[in-house]
Amino acid sequence: MPQIRLLNNGVRITAGVFCLLFFLHTVFWLGRDVVEVGLGSVLGTWINGPGSGTAPVTGPYDVGLAIAQATALWAAFAGRRSAGGLLAATTVATLFMRLQATISTGSHTSDDQWFLPQAQPDEPTLGNVFLSTTLITFLALIACVVLPTGLRGWPKAAATPGFPGAPVPGPPGAPITPNGQDGDAPQRPAKTAGTVSGLLFGVLSFCSVLGIGTLVWEFRSSSILGAVFTGHGPLTRLLGLSPGWSLLMFVPLYAVGALLSLTRRVSARGFALGLALIVLPASCVALCSYFSNGVYFSLAEGEPLFAGLLNRVQLLVEVFGTIAVLILMGRSGEPVTPGMPPVGAGLPASGWGVPGMRGPGVPMGAVGMPNGGATGPYGNGAGTGPYGAPVGNGPVAGPVGNGPAAGPIGNGPAAGPIGNGPAAGPYGAPVGPYGGGVPYGGTPTPHHTAPSPQGPMPGPYGNSSMPPQGAPVPPPPAYPPSAARPAGGAPATPDSPPSPGTFGPPTP
Repeated sequence: MPQIRLLNNGVRITAGVFCLLFFLHTVFWLGRDVVEVGLGSVLGTWINGPGSGTAPVTGPYDVGLAIAQATALWAAFAGRRSAGGLLAATTVATLFMRLQATISTGSHTSDDQWFLPQAQPDEPTLGNVFLSTTLITFLALIACVVLPTGLRGWPKAAATPGFPGAPVPGPPGAPITPNGQDGDAPQRPAKTAGTVSGLLFGVLSFCSVLGIGTLVWEFRSSSILGAVFTGHGPLTRLLGLSPGWSLLMFVPLYAVGALLSLTRRVSARGFALGLALIVLPASCVALCSYFSNGVYFSLAEGEPLFAGLLNRVQLLVEVFGTIAVLILMGRSGEPVTPGMPPVGAGLPASGWGVPGMRGPGVPMGAVGMPNGGATGPYGNGAGTGPYGAPVGNGPVAGPVGNGPAAGPIGNGPAAGPIGNGPAAGPYGAPVGPYGGGVPYGGTPTPHHTAPSPQGPMPGPYGNSSMPPQGAPVPPPPAYPPSAARPAGGAPATPDSPPSPGTFGPPTP
C-alpha cells in the first residue's frame, strides 16, 4: 500500500480559514444577485441566456463552488479525515475560476470589451469584482502552496513501546485506536466506490480532452480561437467561464480524481465529493437549458455535429455520474490499517519493541525478561541463567548479587571467597570491595538470616558442602613469611622497632 499522508492540524485549520474567505466572497456575490436582480431573473438568465435589465454577476458554477467551499470549511474545522481532499479540490477550483474573472474584469474597457453587449457591467460593480477576485486569487495561490507542506505520514511514531500502529487498549467498549494516533483512522473508498468514481472521472477527463481538440479544430483558422479559451468577448457574466477555460480547468481535476479513486487513496473521498459538488449544479442547469430550448435531441443552427453530440453525452455523464459519486463516496469507507514499518523505522529508544530486548544506550539490568522468576543474562528473579545473574537479586544470586547463598563477592548465610556470612569460605571474610565485612578476628554479622531453600550451597570452586549455619568462624590462615611479614608474627611496619635481644640493643 502507498504511504498514507494526512494534513496536520495546523495546516488544516489554516486552509479552513482560507476556505472561509473563499466562501464569504462567493456567497456575497450570489446574495447580491438575488437581492438586486431577483432569484427568478437569475435562474432565467442562467437557463435562457442574458436578457434585458441588470445582468447577474455569478453563474451556476458559483453555486456548486459555494456548496463545495461550505463542505470543505465544515470538514476542516470539524477535523474530518476527508478535509484534505475537499480542501484540495475546492482551492484549485477557486484559483482557476477567480483567475479567469481577474483577467477579464481587469482587462475590460469600453474600447476592449470582454463581455457580451447584454452583459455589460456598470463601473462600480466591475471595479468591486476585480478587486475582490484579485484578492481571492492571491489567497488561493497561497493556499495551494501551503496545503502540500502540511502533509505528514500516518501513523505517527509510537509514543509507547511497540511498533507504530499497534493497538492500544482503552476503556471497556471504547474503540481501539492505533498506538500514538490522534482522532479516528483515515478511510479509503470502498472498492465499488473507488472503481465507479475512477472510471467516471476518467471518462469525463477524456471527454474534456476531446472537447479541447474539437474547439481547436473548429476554430483553427479563425481569429476567435484565443477568445474561446481566454473569454475575450463571449463572456456573459463577470464571474463566468469561457468554454475553453472551463475545459482546461477540469481536465487536470478529472484526471487527479480518477487517479486517486482508482488507487483508493485516503484523499480520494474528499476530492471526489468536492469535485462532484462543483460540477453537478452547472451540469443540471445546462441540461435544463437544452430541454427548455428544445435543442437536446436536435442540433442548433450552425452547431457542429461532433461537438454537439459530445456536449450532450458529457452532460448526461456529469449529471448522473456525479450523483452516483455523491452517493457512493458519501458512505463510510474502509478504515486504513497501518502496515508493518520498514526495518529499523519507528522503533522505541528503550528497546526493539520486544519485552526484555535491550536497545542501544540502555544500562545492563534495566530491562527484565518476560518469563517470571527465571531470569536471562541481565534479569532478576528466583532462578538464574546458566551463568548466574551478574546484577540480579534473588534467593540464588550471581557473582555480584545478594541472597541466602551468595556468589564470590556477594553477601549471605554462605559466603564466597570475599563475602561475609555465618559460614565463611576458605579464606574467611576480609573486607571486600562489595561486601560489608568486619575487621580481622571480629564476629561477622550476617546480612540475611533465612536459611537457603536449596540446602547446602556450592562453593565457588565446586559442589562441596559449606559449614553449617551458626558454626564458629575459623581463624584466618597464617600468612606466608616474607621480608615485610616475619614467620609467625604480624606484619612489620616501618615505625615499629625490632624486638630487644634479638640483635642486641638498638643502635643509636
